[in-house]
Amino acid sequence: MFLAFGPVYEDQYPIMGNAKVMIIKVIWDFTLYWSGIALLFFSDKLTDLVFMQTAGIQLQQIYQLNFQMQGLFRHWAEIDLSTDDMSGVFVNYSHIGFVQQLNKDLHKQQSDDALQQQLVLNIEIIKELANEIFTEATQLYPDLKKHAPEMQEGSSSHLQDVFTQLGSRL
Repeated sequence: MFLAFGPVYEDQYPIMGNAKVMIIKVIWDFTLYWSGIALLFFSDKLTDLVFMQTAGIQLQQIYQLNFQMQGLFRHWAEIDLSTDDMSGVFVNYSHIGFVQQLNKDLHKQQSDDALQQQLVLNIEIIKELANEIFTEATQLYPDLKKHAPEMQEGSSSHLQDVFTQLGSRL
């Protein structure tokens, strides 16, 4: 698990100096945590070896996407040299619908099969979110495409309100 979540923190300190990228990264990090490991923790499955073996493929997909996205965030923060004043911007993460739902899902009592299905559904949300973030970032900075070659442009609108709130600051 350390190897899976290391990229969330490793070499990411400079991102904290870029409020725009950090806002999106925090949403991404919440999404990954609540979609996978926290869901398994609250379902008491982290030490269920049989379940963890069956969930291995889904967890691997989550970790691979996370590795790519953490690199994208790092490179995005490096090339975004804007100095926009972000002191008046507040994004209330608890008002983002899919983030709310992921948090609520942590408390659902589910069978193993239902939990497997929940992981599959969560991976779809994660993929949509990754592609949406990639699309937004590469529209502003096309050079980012080379740092996430497996990403695709996406048309989901999970973060539409956040991107609108950041507006011209992005």
